[in-house]
Amino acid sequence: MTNLQGVRCVANSAHQATSEKKIQGWCADTGDWVNKTRDQGFCFGTTKGTHTSDSHQGLPESTPALWGNDKDCTWRAGDDIRVSVHVTQQHKGSHFIDFVPQNAQQLVGLPPCPGSKGPDGRVEPFTAVDKRISDFKVCYQDNVNVADGAGEQLADWQRKTIRLHPAFAISLHEQDATQSDEFQMKMYDVNSAAAPTNPGTYRIEYKFKLPNLQFDADQPALFRWVWMCGYDVQCGCTPSTGSWMHPNVTPGDQCPHADYVAYGMGEIFINCADVTRVLPNGDMPTTQAPETTQAPETTQAPETTQAPETTTQTPETAPPCHPLLV
Repeated sequence: MTNLQGVRCVANSAHQATSEKKIQGWCADTGDWVNKTRDQGFCFGTTKGTHTSDSHQGLPESTPALWGNDKDCTWRAGDDIRVSVHVTQQHKGSHFIDFVPQNAQQLVGLPPCPGSKGPDGRVEPFTAVDKRISDFKVCYQDNVNVADGAGEQLADWQRKTIRLHPAFAISLHEQDATQSDEFQMKMYDVNSAAAPTNPGTYRIEYKFKLPNLQFDADQPALFRWVWMCGYDVQCGCTPSTGSWMHPNVTPGDQCPHADYVAYGMGEIFINCADVTRVLPNGDMPTTQAPETTQAPETTQAPETTQAPETTTQTPETAPPCHPLLV
């Protein structure tokens, strides 16, 4: 598909113009979405029923070991999920894990994510730069999937995803998750546990707690690692070196470091992972809070693809799964 390379799209220039337009436009108007299933729409043209390759030549098995090796994972709401990223190119911007809803009820009560539109068409404001973590709420992202469904009529809820933690900067100068006891982000050199010095190739590790979304344990759960190149899609922050971007391109206050944002980086990278099942946890509070969305009547979810190389792994409560390659 034109402009779609399995795990990557280049956003249409109209959607790439601002932080807000990028999180609203995703990969619309780029590539060929005709006769593509829901799963292919979320996973950017990857082939149904296949795994992402296990091969990672050039990415050494270094200490600390971040790779997992299983494709049959069971998680539980409340687990600490460990995310590992090997950066091989630097396009700046922000990254996060989101979840593809298994049914419409999982969206009920969730607010729209910053920059996304609510059911009334109002755009959710970006998070204050100094409250990236403290003000984060599990939220939904609208119009993520623009595939035609390959003969299946996709309902509105089937085109949304749920962001599970704040979007963090892809940068050696990240100053939020690296200072958080909750996320405990660490960065490593490619070949050792030493601090990285090359801004274009290094390793990232962090964790987040899997929220209770009333998972359906009878069907696989599709998670995605998303890299929105160029922009900070959590706070819409403005780099100190790009004051001209404020407020029309980047509406937020100054970024913690100028390395957070780079204008003109149009790519959106995705790495999909089917987790065999996610068990609900009855002792955890649910994420359902303000009544900002209404669930459509249908709750049937389409078939999900088999697991590609997964983006996340739980350190103790489940077998390790493949992290992602970038």
